Amino acid sequence: MISNDKKETISSLGIHDLRNLGRTWGVKSPTSIHKKDLVEAIIKSMEKNPVPPNAPHTRKEPPKGRPTKQGAYRKFVDLSIPELIKTIAKRRIFHPSQIGAIGEISFSAPALDDDFAKSATKNGYVRRLQDVYYFYARGSEDVVYVPSSIIARHDVEIGDFISTTTSVALENVFLVEAIEEVNGVNIKNGDKRQKMISASNLVALKGPHNILDINEGERNYFASKDYVHFLTEKSELMQELAQRGYIAKAVGVSMQYHEVYNIRNMFEEKNTFLSLKEHEPAYSFEVVTDAIYNATNLAREGKKVVLFVLGVSEIAKEIRKHYSLLQEINEKEVESHVLQIMRKLVHAEKALKNGGSITLVLVSNEPECPEF
Repeated sequence: MISNDKKETISSLGIHDLRNLGRTWGVKSPTSIHKKDLVEAIIKSMEKNPVPPNAPHTRKEPPKGRPTKQGAYRKFVDLSIPELIKTIAKRRIFHPSQIGAIGEISFSAPALDDDFAKSATKNGYVRRLQDVYYFYARGSEDVVYVPSSIIARHDVEIGDFISTTTSVALENVFLVEAIEEVNGVNIKNGDKRQKMISASNLVALKGPHNILDINEGERNYFASKDYVHFLTEKSELMQELAQRGYIAKAVGVSMQYHEVYNIRNMFEEKNTFLSLKEHEPAYSFEVVTDAIYNATNLAREGKKVVLFVLGVSEIAKEIRKHYSLLQEINEKEVESHVLQIMRKLVHAEKALKNGGSITLVLVSNEPECPEF
């Protein structure tokens, strides 16, 4: 008897993979069978036979009909991971000082004893480069490739925080098999996300609502040189936000380890976008853009977000460092890109007609908020 997980895995395969799997397990004329019946036939064959009758490493003579592709019983033999994902994974593993060695790395499918690649739960913020969607798995160096078909099926946007079931494809590279949650909404159980509206469809709040010295849907600026101390002083505000159903998030870059540790203790970990001083400027750029897009998407879904921006000037410096390291752009273009990102960040406040909003709490060591 095969497990329910494996049955679900088989059901999630595309028709071409199912036909190859059917040939491997001795299903007659798999090309003439509907998908549902083909899945049932494969499962019956698996329960009846201890090993695939037509698997390349077990068969003694060629099977009749169309030949089985070499290794078709292995789920990822025919998987084509985009070269762009492999490049991203290489750069994710190596420090920029080792950039010359990246071209020498080659990825290969992992050796698995089972017929299917091992599954794992991975989550992170969706990114896109060219036409390829991916995310960095939180708490690891793994890169997770998200097929565009899955993106389209669930209307996933850049910046969405998704929880997924994945299978290992290559070293440090995983493939999304199914999305289970999008921004905390369990879509696997049939829960529906609120329809997203245009971020440009603004509406004035009635009031506006004031929550312990901050105004919802507006920019609120505070001067402080110690961000951890500032947040500690605002503990009453944090509790009030939680009670009212607001989602509190924090973004900050180039921080000391103790700062990151203490700030994460004040927020849910997935709501912190923080980088250490030891991180490269590219990492700071990533956490800032993740924060912008994720906060915007949540507001478009009708949720109320309060984004604490810790160190406006420090963020601008790190973003500038990031673009300055790109050899293909000049100084003028660097400043243009920095302004574009910073304007998106410090002018992200909005109230939307579906009840969603972004409230900015800008904290900086300067007496007045820097202009962008």
